[in-house]
Amino acid sequence: MAALSFILQCKPLIIEPCHHLAMSKLVALARWTQRDLIKLAKAENQPQLLTIPYSHYCELAAWSLDRAAKPYREHGYAPGEHVLPSLALRVAGAERHLSSTSRVDAMPRTAAEVGEPRPRPRSNATAVPALVMPDGAVLADSWAIAEAVQGPVDPALKALLDEDLGPLSRQWIYEKLFREANANVWDDLAGAGRGPLFGAAWSVMSPRLTESMRRLFRTHSDEAMKVCDDRLAETLDRANGFLEKSGGEFLGGDAPSIEDVAMATLAAPLVLPANFARGKYASPFEQLLAQDAEMQAQVEAYRATPVGAHALKVYEHR
Repeated sequence: MAALSFILQCKPLIIEPCHHLAMSKLVALARWTQRDLIKLAKAENQPQLLTIPYSHYCELAAWSLDRAAKPYREHGYAPGEHVLPSLALRVAGAERHLSSTSRVDAMPRTAAEVGEPRPRPRSNATAVPALVMPDGAVLADSWAIAEAVQGPVDPALKALLDEDLGPLSRQWIYEKLFREANANVWDDLAGAGRGPLFGAAWSVMSPRLTESMRRLFRTHSDEAMKVCDDRLAETLDRANGFLEKSGGEFLGGDAPSIEDVAMATLAAPLVLPANFARGKYASPFEQLLAQDAEMQAQVEAYRATPVGAHALKVYEHR
């Protein structure tokens, strides 16, 4: 049943990703097959957090809740598997709960495309995380969750992290994970703790899903990845400017604030902190670095930057 469910969710996503009829079918399927997280939150009197567990944006949400000592129930899914649960929450009910930040859309292919206006992608209907409160309110993305429980983030820093550092670090790490030699680690991340039935489904759908993600994040293009590397260098310089202006050990002073957590989590794919997600992925991270010498050298270089060192220091408080 788990294998069939995963295949049903992934196949339309990969074969017909932008067709209106396909989306209508997916929404109808989501409505009839997925649990109602709003009803569940009310019934359990407990927040329900929808995630892809290894996502750095989801880590921002989860860590914010942990810092606030807010108990919650996490519903974690692999990429592709998350589509129907997300649609069920965001668009299949009486109200729409679309995210307005943490966008997931095609990355620039060339330097000329950087800065060009981009329409809001449909994929915000399938974005994670989202948090459903016991009163039925839906916090639609990581920033809404973090700021609801931890307080506001400097808008300029938030824009830098959300529009630049977060998407670029995601593109960077996916290029490494999608290398054929690192397929074992990609499989471990996607299927962590899911069991043999999920593993069988993942083995069927993973090649097509991965190819779809390669196209979305442009990880198959040397030119696009050169743009990514250049933009990361510039973005880290700008982020370092916020650290230099802080005047303290952390952006929040003598102890990490939500702004420190946000910077650390969205830089995490570049530096792979051992305590990411409370250490859940320490073993896959270690394996990835052990088998990919080029990536290990790049990670060490990022760890030596002011932002990378700051992220690792903040993660000591996870």
